[in-house]
Amino acid sequence: TISFIVYILFGFVFAGIEQVGNKHHAARLEDLRSMIARLRDGEYNLALGSNSEFRDGIDGHIKMALVTLADYLQTQQQQAPADKEETKSLVTDISHQLKTPVAALRTSFEVLGAEGLTPQEQQEFKERCREQVVRLEELIAALINVSRLESGLIEIRKTDGRIFDTVV
Repeated sequence: TISFIVYILFGFVFAGIEQVGNKHHAARLEDLRSMIARLRDGEYNLALGSNSEFRDGIDGHIKMALVTLADYLQTQQQQAPADKEETKSLVTDISHQLKTPVAALRTSFEVLGAEGLTPQEQQEFKERCREQVVRLEELIAALINVSRLESGLIEIRKTDGRIFDTVV
């Protein structure tokens, strides 16, 4: 009977340990679920909790990954307004840069359409038109290169060399 009582006591102890373990496991899962819900709701200021909470187990690795993700998302969220402003500034600059040669072309074509120009004056305005077309082509090529650079099609590689060779 003593062995039976000890057996029953061990059963109760193991059942109690398992119940405590399940409660602890459920609490850890709830903590992870809460972190994910906060991320989903746009709350990126997540903390790992105290060092005693943070373990080397799978839940600790998941928590660390969630905190890293939250930091990344927070950085992206903070960077978005600056990127938007930079894009707005770039579009303004591009439109200004394009207006100048277009206006020069329009003026040159209007003058060329007028009567009474000498052949030398006509040649001068035709040359101005060619120059503005070249300027437009250079602006468009620069825009294409910026677009390719942004999309990763062009990669900038640092090399040793003379600056004069690079510029010319």
